[in-house]
Amino acid sequence: MSARYDYYQTDKDLMVSIYKKGLPADQVHVEATSDAVEVLVGTESILKLSPLSGSIIADQVTHKVYGTKVELKLPKATFGNWPSLVGAARQATQTTLAPQQPPKADETSPVHAENTATSTTKPAPTRKNWDSLAKEIDDVDEDDDKRGPDDFFKSLYSGLDPDSQRAMLKSYQESNGTVLSTNWTDVGDKFQAPQPPAGTEVRKL
Repeated sequence: MSARYDYYQTDKDLMVSIYKKGLPADQVHVEATSDAVEVLVGTESILKLSPLSGSIIADQVTHKVYGTKVELKLPKATFGNWPSLVGAARQATQTTLAPQQPPKADETSPVHAENTATSTTKPAPTRKNWDSLAKEIDDVDEDDDKRGPDDFFKSLYSGLDPDSQRAMLKSYQESNGTVLSTNWTDVGDKFQAPQPPAGTEVRKL
């Protein structure tokens, strides 16, 4: 007599359900070893699991009989997940990963070494030739000293449009050199009165 069964597992136990109705509880018993388990009703076997995929604790195997099934609890000898309930050969129930050894002090991966060099190497600072820069400044100052106010006004005047030139001449002449405007709209119809700085007097040009 055989029976249909299924199972599920936790890290600690295997739970096997054997589906058979109306079995007398006092005649159901279980025989177990570390790698096999068999369920009998009287002298007749209804399920035999051998060899198991892992080891169980035989003397801790328990069972319960219900109206439609028998339920077995098989404690695992070693915690872990089994790949299957029954296997042709014994399979390890746990996989132990070999601890990784930290790299030795004198071992550095090429990528790490390259990254380190990139992050720590700084470009050489650009050095300024301060003597040359000072000479350039002196040359500019000398050129400005050589140019008088007339040169400045001539340069400004030559770059203006006709209306701006007229405004510049009118404002400069009427104000005795105290006002200089290039906006003809402002000065064309207005007399540009002298506006000397505070504490000074206007002298006619």
